[in-house]
Amino acid sequence: RAGGFGEALRGWQESLEARAQQQEAVVGGALLLWGELANGLLVALLAGTVFGVLAVMADLNWLW
Repeated sequence: RAGGFGEALRGWQESLEARAQQQEAVVGGALLLWGELANGLLVALLAGTVFGVLAVMADLNWLW
């Protein structure tokens, strides 16, 4: 019986570890997704700003 209890305890511990790893993977994926979205937004803002500055410079004939 003692061996059965130890096996049950190990099985329970392995189950908890597997669940924790699954939750870590989900959270890691969500953080990665939000990071990629934030990066895309920042790149779009930078590109828009550069384009806006170039448009103003073209209007003022500062480009040539």
